[in-house]
Amino acid sequence: MRKQSYLVKLDMSRCLIVYYSLGGTTERIANKISEGLETKGYEVDTYNIKDGSVPPIDNYDLLGIGAPAYFFASPFIITDYLKSLQKLNIPYFSFVVYGVIIGDAGNQIRKKLNKRGGKDVGYYKCNGEGNFFGYIKRGVQTYPSHPEDEDLEEAKNFGESIKSNIDDEGYKPEDFDEKPGLIYRIERFTTQKWFVQKFYYRFFKVNKSKCTKCGICVDSCPTKNISMETNEFPKFGNNCISCFNCELKCPEEAIKSCMDWKIFSPFMAYNVRKIPKIPSIEMVKVKLNKGKIERIE
Repeated sequence: MRKQSYLVKLDMSRCLIVYYSLGGTTERIANKISEGLETKGYEVDTYNIKDGSVPPIDNYDLLGIGAPAYFFASPFIITDYLKSLQKLNIPYFSFVVYGVIIGDAGNQIRKKLNKRGGKDVGYYKCNGEGNFFGYIKRGVQTYPSHPEDEDLEEAKNFGESIKSNIDDEGYKPEDFDEKPGLIYRIERFTTQKWFVQKFYYRFFKVNKSKCTKCGICVDSCPTKNISMETNEFPKFGNNCISCFNCELKCPEEAIKSCMDWKIFSPFMAYNVRKIPKIPSIEMVKVKLNKGKIERIE
């Protein structure tokens, strides 16, 4: 059995990038990082985890993990994948795309990989277009059209830097991100996996007088959690990851979920009020029209 090393040799230049991207934003960053790695001689395989099974890491010498921030944390679909990994005796890098506050999304990924024996050789984060239903419903979209060219170029440069980080025995990983404030931690607590997949999923409802059985909700679900038999209404399983994309995309506004509960209104209202007060956050006013986000000039 070959003894693995954190140093990349000439015959050890395969990289696996596993990421989750729902609308394509994180995917664009993953592809640019891949480009940067390829300029340094790596053979790179990229997998969007929502599209199917991911190959084992046994034949790779470098692992990359990427995700958007969901409720100031890493999406369940990524944390579940990280839990499935056994001992990780290879270097890794991570990247996160976020629309408002990154919270612990990157911290969670890095800490889980560190516990599995991985060596942190790079961390990248940037803003991405915010399409979270809770904010869109209230007329706010953050970082429209991001990532921009500058973000993509930085992602490519980041990919190029990873080789030198691995070779540098004195490389010091990036500091962990600052933890989110109290109200954000409370919001994150109320949307943790146990609540979503044991309780909240039961409250996805379809208004049968509005639903046209178009199947858009089925196609837009990243975990294939929604099923629909011929001439039947959509049915929701318990593998929800709280993206609320089904409710966002429904052209008839026929889907309702826990995100419509009054108990969540104070959190959403607080966030929407706070966004314009943070000068660094780009935002535009929008409206949701038949499943499409339209900017209000």
